[in-house]
Amino acid sequence: LAMTNRRASGAPPSSLISAETIPRVLSGIDFPNSKDELKAYTIHHLRKDEIEYADEVLDILERIPSRGYSNMPDIEHEVDKIK
Repeated sequence: LAMTNRRASGAPPSSLISAETIPRVLSGIDFPNSKDELKAYTIHHLRKDEIEYADEVLDILERIPSRGYSNMPDIEHEVDKIK
């Protein structure tokens, strides 16, 4: 499945993602989860809902530390460090 990337040339990936995007993509996920489990869930959710900026969302999740995450604020804290 090809995902559309509408990124403006030169814009950093994380600058295109709103604060609500990651929680929306991960809505319904059970915790705790590893980084790899978050990415797998995201890939499934992105395909199902056709979220815009799929590549950027996955890039952000790729850049968070590889560890366990116990809740959404835990993930948001790490994402905020990237943005």
